[in-house]
Amino acid sequence: MSRESNSRSNHSAENSSSVHHVVHIDASFLSEVEGKMQELPRHLNRSAGRDSCCIFRVPQSLSKINEKAYHPLIVSIGPFHHREPDIQMIQEHKWRFLSDLLLRAESKRVVLKDFFEAVAPMEEEIRKSYSETLEIDGRDLIRMMVLDGCFIIELFCKVGRINPAERINPADCDDPLFTMAWVLPFLTRDLLRLENQIPYFVLRKLFDLSVGSGDNGPSLARLALGFFNYMVQRPVHVLENYYDKEGMHLLDLFRMTYIPNCPENPEKEKKRRKPSRFLHLIQCATKLDQAGVKFRPRKAHSILDIKFRNGLLEIPILTIDDFWSSLFLNFVAYEQCYRRSTEHFTTYANFMGCLINTPADAGWPGSLRETMLDFESMTSRVTP
Repeated sequence: MSRESNSRSNHSAENSSSVHHVVHIDASFLSEVEGKMQELPRHLNRSAGRDSCCIFRVPQSLSKINEKAYHPLIVSIGPFHHREPDIQMIQEHKWRFLSDLLLRAESKRVVLKDFFEAVAPMEEEIRKSYSETLEIDGRDLIRMMVLDGCFIIELFCKVGRINPAERINPADCDDPLFTMAWVLPFLTRDLLRLENQIPYFVLRKLFDLSVGSGDNGPSLARLALGFFNYMVQRPVHVLENYYDKEGMHLLDLFRMTYIPNCPENPEKEKKRRKPSRFLHLIQCATKLDQAGVKFRPRKAHSILDIKFRNGLLEIPILTIDDFWSSLFLNFVAYEQCYRRSTEHFTTYANFMGCLINTPADAGWPGSLRETMLDFESMTSRVTP
């Protein structure tokens, strides 16, 4: 074969290899695209950016730090983890607690139907409280809210013994939820996870209907904070300042008690105290010590109550355990997700991340060894 013939053959092959088919844009293709344009987001719906939305899936950028901190271990509250098989142990006990709460409400002539009729009109408001579109039937959602809400209220009542003259139910003496030492600590932790919340207004409605604070009875906030205080043992007089408060949910209510001079208008406070963009310039403890800054543990009722004056930095001691680690991470996650939240714990995490940058920073004279939490890995994914 001649060189010219080979050249033509190669040229022809190149042309044939460069030929491609043009995608045909037909009506069905356009219809499919238009359909996608009309679909509403499910995993982060439009309500997620509104003030009413306060219960979120923890962003993956945060959950990578410690996924176990955000996932319930023994009880599911609300829709996000409702059908997960590994946390069904407490589910059947909820019905017993609902029955006990009905007995408690007999004096108010409240019957089961009253619970459902009180919560049913709230369905739309409930759905707007969650960052995801809830793929759950209305009746199932209301049943879940009533069951979970009544379980929480009766749990608080049993632990708080709201009526000193109340006779102990013989069944409670053998109740595994109270007789097995490990259950209540795990329950407490699960009730303070961001993904494991129901709206506070649902709890309040069920509480007012079944128990009610009345003139002498405790408020819902008092019972809730008393229950959670078993894990942290803070002075009662500190919590008393919050007995008349209401949060967006239980995690938000408990978070309030740690914020010095908790603002009445969090959104305004958030704008006024926006964390400085220069926060990252804070030197680590070792360098501050070399520069003459002294450190001292500070007695305070909130870890956020940090003082600096005349070269002396006073930091409240934070003893890290499984409960506090989980609680702290859920506080930060809530601040990062809820548009109206202040960023007190986020700022604290960033501050401590700057201060404790290496293992050596946790060992300077007068240091707070108990505060050596892995702030560096946390703050690498948190932007104040």
